[in-house]
Amino acid sequence: MDKEQKLPVCINFSGGRSSAVMTSILIDYLPKDETEYVIVFQNTGKEDEKTLEFIRDFAIHFKCEIVWLEYCPVNRFKIVDFETASRNGEPFKQIIQKRKFLPNVVARFCTGELKVKPCKAFMKSLGY
Repeated sequence: MDKEQKLPVCINFSGGRSSAVMTSILIDYLPKDETEYVIVFQNTGKEDEKTLEFIRDFAIHFKCEIVWLEYCPVNRFKIVDFETASRNGEPFKQIIQKRKFLPNVVARFCTGELKVKPCKAFMKSLGY
């Protein structure tokens, strides 16, 4: 692989223990000369405060950057951080207002709209 062309890797960090283990293994073992990784966390505004604290503390402990994303009805995503992250379900409420109905067994749009699409839009904004 050409040294200028690094393989982009998007690590989705959920804030859970198994996600933390996976992320720590990846940042330790990804070949740094061949890969360029971005760690992202997609906040729905419904996460427990302890989860948000764990994500913040993980980044400090492992000396890595975690990009905090939230759904944005205008730009598809916005970058937030521990201090500015929604804590009252704002992204979730915005997607319900857009869709005009609640997610349900037939229409499970939460993950796609609040996590997958914002992450894809963010990665595209970086040129990937």
